[in-house]
Amino acid sequence: IKKKGILRAQVSISNLNIYKDDEIPFRLEWIGQDGESFYSKKSEIKPSDTLSVINGSVSITPDKRLPGRYALRVLLFDEIIAEKNFELISSD
Repeated sequence: IKKKGILRAQVSISNLNIYKDDEIPFRLEWIGQDGESFYSKKSEIKPSDTLSVINGSVSITPDKRLPGRYALRVLLFDEIIAEKNFELISSD
């Protein structure tokens, strides 16, 4: 956690050609210490897109986040397909 801190995430996406939908809904969901979502970012990707990465970021400034355990979830069609837990610590 630092004064001008930003935490960035990149999620690689592959094998989109197995879906026949016009757009495939992905969502990055940032989970706080209380287990509740504090930020969510939706991305609609077409199977024909050449995009292979979804990017997301959140502020980790002291006025926004406290030290503790957090998580990032990746959802596809509103189902969790990946989750990464992490811990924020003070820069002091």
